[in-house]
Amino acid sequence: MPRLKVNGEESSNPEIIAPGQDILTTVPHQAYDFMTGSSFATPHVAGVAALLLQLHPDWQTLDIKRQLSSDLNLLTTRMLKAATIISKQDEQH
Repeated sequence: MPRLKVNGEESSNPEIIAPGQDILTTVPHQAYDFMTGSSFATPHVAGVAALLLQLHPDWQTLDIKRQLSSDLNLLTTRMLKAATIISKQDEQH
């Protein structure tokens, strides 16, 4: 696995991985564009955590963290990246 920056420091073992590359977002003048950065990954993680809490109101912080950092989350990340690539290809045609 490549080294990633976590809180300004390099890490080869991040606890939670979220899509932060080529995220469709709003830009000035009522437009949209694809942008990259950890600040684009954060809303994905927060949103999934909120959905998990809604589904499992009895879960504690550790339960949410355990679910978000499971190996299955890597598959979700790959699927989201694939969906982004397909979306970009559709826009070009």
